[in-house]
Amino acid sequence: MTDTNVITRFTDAGIVVQGPYEELLTVPGLSWSKPKGAFCGDLSPSLASSLLRTFKSRLLCNDASRLKDLAAQEGETGRLRALGSDLPDIPNTRLAPWPHQKLEYWAMVKQPALLAYLGLGTGKTAPVAWYVQNMHVRTTLVVCPLSVIDVWLSEFPKHAMTLITIWHKGDKYPAPGGILVVPLDKGSVAQKDATTRQALVYVGSVVLVCNYESCWREPLAGSLRQMGLNLLVLDEGHKLQSPGSRVSKFFHSLGKTVPKRVALTGTPCPNGPLTIYGLYRALDSGVFGTSFARFREQYAVMGGFQNYQIIGYKNVEEYNRRFYSIAIHADRSVLTLPSATTIQRTSSLSPSAMKIYKSLEKDLVAQIENGTVTAANGLVKLLRLSQLTGGWLSPDVDVFNPEAKPQRVDSAKQELLADVLDDLPKEEPVVVFYKYVQDAISIHEVCKEQGRTYHELSGRVNELQKWQEKGQVLAAQIASGSVGVDMTRSCYAIYYSTTFSLSDYEQSLARIHRPGQDRAVTYIDLVMAGTVDEKIYAALANKKNVVEEVLRDMEVRA
Repeated sequence: MTDTNVITRFTDAGIVVQGPYEELLTVPGLSWSKPKGAFCGDLSPSLASSLLRTFKSRLLCNDASRLKDLAAQEGETGRLRALGSDLPDIPNTRLAPWPHQKLEYWAMVKQPALLAYLGLGTGKTAPVAWYVQNMHVRTTLVVCPLSVIDVWLSEFPKHAMTLITIWHKGDKYPAPGGILVVPLDKGSVAQKDATTRQALVYVGSVVLVCNYESCWREPLAGSLRQMGLNLLVLDEGHKLQSPGSRVSKFFHSLGKTVPKRVALTGTPCPNGPLTIYGLYRALDSGVFGTSFARFREQYAVMGGFQNYQIIGYKNVEEYNRRFYSIAIHADRSVLTLPSATTIQRTSSLSPSAMKIYKSLEKDLVAQIENGTVTAANGLVKLLRLSQLTGGWLSPDVDVFNPEAKPQRVDSAKQELLADVLDDLPKEEPVVVFYKYVQDAISIHEVCKEQGRTYHELSGRVNELQKWQEKGQVLAAQIASGSVGVDMTRSCYAIYYSTTFSLSDYEQSLARIHRPGQDRAVTYIDLVMAGTVDEKIYAALANKKNVVEEVLRDMEVRA
């Protein structure tokens, strides 16, 4: 042990530390900067605490009180958890918040970085709306999968008690002082950047909602770095799990410029404990550091072929201490929601598929690669349109196409299913209901890509028992899986496509939500925007005849 002093100073970019190289190399959150000839780190409570704890009286700082204040924030989540039911009330809420929502809200208030490790359906987005409202946050960026943008557009009006305007470029600005929610879900990245710049003219709070893949691309990436964001929300934050990806690196860089960062996810480590690294690097790099190699060496036991395989984990107590230093957790057992909840995840058909869809809808005829599709009557038309939202279409039988094999024309719903499954732990059993035979092919491909076991219950295959024993995904054709089958092993049912029969639909709901089910149930409808999917699920929810309702709507619009 050396007696050499460790000199620390604050800069606009973070913390600069000079001292014994070998000692500083072991401090999580510090990395060597050759141009500066010193170690550098972000403004992290965990880093400040590590420096004070490691070097004690040897530590010299140009602003010692600031360093101590920053370090003091490291234990905020623990102190808040200890308060339990004594947490203060949250101002200006429509309904009484649940205890875990109070904890999330006050953790956002008290500390710069937070992981809200809360299960699906636990209301983890509401505290964000309350925080933006009560703290009068000027600029917020909510990042989420593309299919979740629409969810956020409904969350602010649902929970905030101030003027909320959903604004698209070209719309008239509302009165100042409220919250302007701006979806960045249409157009090129350059167009999204232009929308962002125009939105910032608003006098009041601005909430930008954008998908992960757009944010890191120029020119939008540059604008986000320069605008002085006040709050960064990483919804489904486990999307940053790959530390070498551009998206993960970008949000580490962006996070340094944002004073408040919060991640929301029910599966922070979808592929093992080490997958937390990318997310924590963006939230607070002082927790697990900025070197994945050192992080892996600290917590993983390597072995196998050329010592490249993880065969176990070590320093688990230290890992957990650091993990929960900025994290709160509640699973679905905390829910006081109704015992069954339905949510929708939306996406859009590709331009080429939507062109076919519009042609079929308007003219009853669509040209596809190997044949012609015609809708001789309304019911056939509805079937074809519904089939098309799943990415498949069957041409008519003719001289040139005697077999009329279904053709794949789109993959948007398949990708949407992959996004939804990616949000659920692999060990969680899931039922995916579907109507059309080809949909099972799409579901199987997603399972294979994600390494999930696939079982099927249909008119041609019955693998229900295998799934009941240890399966992960059960693809259940509604006609076969809607009556007399117990699927309570799962509390998640995803509707890839659905029946037009209200009774069959309600029977399928009852396969999951029935005696023997001991967990809150979540139904997830996969919906292609601007298609019959929206009308079909609306008719089922309102207990109306699907065919009559949808065809009446088409007749009115014709």
